[in-house]
Amino acid sequence: MKTQFTAILTDRDLHTHIPHEFTVEPGTTQIAIEFRYEPQQVGAYKNLLTLTVFDPNGCRGAWHRLVPVQSIAIGVTESTPGFLAGAIEPGVWNIVIDVHMALPDQPITYAIDVSTSDTPIVIANNPAVEPAQSAEITAHGAGWYRGNLHSHTLHSDGSWNIPDLVNWARAEQLDFITLTDHNTVSGLQRILQLSTPELLTMGGIELTTFYGHALALGIHNWLDWRIRDHYSIADIQRAVENHNGQFIIAHPKAPGGAICTGCAWEYADMMPGNAHSVEVWNSDWDGDSNNESAVQLWYGWLNQGYRLVATAGTDIHRAPTMPPHYGYSVVYADDLTEAAILQGIVEGHVYLSDGKVQLSFTAEDEGYPAVIMGDTVHVSDDALPQLSAQVDGGETGDRLRLIVNGTVHAEVDLHSAHESAAPYSWSAEPSWQWALIEVRASNGVLRALSNPIYLEWANPSE
Repeated sequence: MKTQFTAILTDRDLHTHIPHEFTVEPGTTQIAIEFRYEPQQVGAYKNLLTLTVFDPNGCRGAWHRLVPVQSIAIGVTESTPGFLAGAIEPGVWNIVIDVHMALPDQPITYAIDVSTSDTPIVIANNPAVEPAQSAEITAHGAGWYRGNLHSHTLHSDGSWNIPDLVNWARAEQLDFITLTDHNTVSGLQRILQLSTPELLTMGGIELTTFYGHALALGIHNWLDWRIRDHYSIADIQRAVENHNGQFIIAHPKAPGGAICTGCAWEYADMMPGNAHSVEVWNSDWDGDSNNESAVQLWYGWLNQGYRLVATAGTDIHRAPTMPPHYGYSVVYADDLTEAAILQGIVEGHVYLSDGKVQLSFTAEDEGYPAVIMGDTVHVSDDALPQLSAQVDGGETGDRLRLIVNGTVHAEVDLHSAHESAAPYSWSAEPSWQWALIEVRASNGVLRALSNPIYLEWANPSE
């Protein structure tokens, strides 16, 4: 059976979802979809239309790729990356065009050709997923674990496959790697099977909406990312957490509009609303995500009383051609498991690092046990808590900054490169609501950043 859909769009169709229903007969074993639109580019900017496919039972996947011609196959045993293989249910299917960008001045024409058959499907260059290997679970115990919370592959707009991503993570000596392809979970089965005692592989999805992106970590099934009447970004955030996931605002200060459609965080009701985490170091520090502005945005939210956890993610799409200045999330967790890593993030027991700097940031006083970043010191007497920082690694010229309530309170030269420095200590004052430490290179580039220690005073100063 063959079906074709054609239509013309204008900028009035921007940020809409356009359905195309077709019927699948019993006995069908494969569906082939050819999708094309033009023009791809108008002036300096690009249109962006993507497809999401639904069978009678739910979402079969999406292919968030920046190309105007796409060939998609969905079969019983194999499917194009981005889509789930499995039984082809008879009934009404739906191909939805998600209009991420429709530029003005020139209409967009598109065509969708759908064909179904009962011939077994074979997809070139799509190796089958190996059966999961039974392996003895290794307990690592409590400690600091360094990894990446934001990664892409050819299951969305990346250009490498899942084994390539995992091999890169091993070469970087990461403890964990998370797959967060755009609006699809089709790669999770494969990456979760590649977990080893030395490298934890974690599941997730980058919810790529029209007005902002969010990481949903620990989510292994597709979640509806489409904002519409009576379903807001706050509803999506609650859905993530109801599924035991962690919702993280991604690259909030990245350019948006026609430059990078949907990349900037524009939700007035989630500034930050109920969000508990925000990615302040995305990709290369000096890249186009405006990370310095994201850090300052986070400081402002902390001063408003929001106790958001800061995270980092490489947002990697392919093997780097030159060493970027990526940030990694270093999490204190009870064990090297997905649940423990996510719980460590929830508790704010996280610092960000370029991989060359290690941090310790604690607070203690007589009668208090030592607390770490993300924790709260409850000050009930006249004794002033002592905050201590220690920095290992880094380079000559690095500087340590104590940030209190969003401003630099103290700054120290770190003269000794690649050696452990003596702890630095400060007495907290009643005006302090939160404090954290930064490590910056001599040119101001961020090397490491802790999450805050919060201070609650029984008798705060006026």
